[in-house]
Amino acid sequence: MNSWKNLKRNLAQRFLDRCVLRPNRDPIPCENLIRCPIDHPDVAANPHSPGIPRSNVQTEAYVFTTRQDGKLPRLPQPNTTSGAPQEAPQHLAIKFPGTGGRAERSSEAPLNLLYPNLANTTHPPGQHVEVWTWNPPGYGQSTPPARLVDQADFARDFARQVAAACSGPHTQLWLVGNSLGCLSVLHLAANLDAWLPESFPHNQVGCWLRNPPDLAEVVLRISRRYHAERFMRRVVQCLPSNLDAVQNASHSPIPAVFLASQKDRLVLPELQARIHQAYRGDKRIVPLEGLDHDGLLEEQHVPLVVSASHWLADQTKPK
Repeated sequence: MNSWKNLKRNLAQRFLDRCVLRPNRDPIPCENLIRCPIDHPDVAANPHSPGIPRSNVQTEAYVFTTRQDGKLPRLPQPNTTSGAPQEAPQHLAIKFPGTGGRAERSSEAPLNLLYPNLANTTHPPGQHVEVWTWNPPGYGQSTPPARLVDQADFARDFARQVAAACSGPHTQLWLVGNSLGCLSVLHLAANLDAWLPESFPHNQVGCWLRNPPDLAEVVLRISRRYHAERFMRRVVQCLPSNLDAVQNASHSPIPAVFLASQKDRLVLPELQARIHQAYRGDKRIVPLEGLDHDGLLEEQHVPLVVSASHWLADQTKPK
């Protein structure tokens, strides 16, 4: 009986992967970013992570840096949990794209809101900024296959390695998520001790999120178009609990900025509002009037977004 239940659950999870994830492995040229492969031996050896291959597990990040000396960013080191590297960046952003996103297309946002003309600026080591954008499993050259059940484990290990290798006592660390990537950010925000270096101050960590989804509700809303809601209500029960946006929000103590597209047809504003209301930490909500889910910021939005970035910078300033 248990084996039959496990089979049904596994099939439901695979079906959800096909519904939600949009992995793409096409090569994308990028000139201004540095590719950094990341091994995950701890995750690969975890017997409680079903579906994860036990060998050759590697994801990748693409890094933007303003180091004046042109030195490559320090590679994350496996099996490390703490560290305060010399010449650590003043500002470190760890970014998680949406379901159709790729790290190769990443920009220096949102740090460019704090530092004008950041793309053409260099800083002395220790005063520079770094932006690490992740390709989750199945995207780009990251392995293994894309699976929702594996997302939180790999995201946590990626953030742990980057934070351990790249953050110092005066670094401001921002977790940045777009759409589906917000689920990884909220998981990390709710479980700081599971990935932050032991000596790193929690008050120097903040979140920057755009259009975070309550995934079960989004899937159910779309299923109604196909008269499949009754069936999908059983299926969404198999979504990973560690990606529950509302639950994680209620356990996230760090300051956060929420960018909310007011004409979002994928993640309706009222669904986003549930996450905003549940969020435990200090927050600032920035309504993006007239924008759909992936709409580009317009001139009218810039002052609000810039103000929010300075608020978050003030909140995460080293004490």
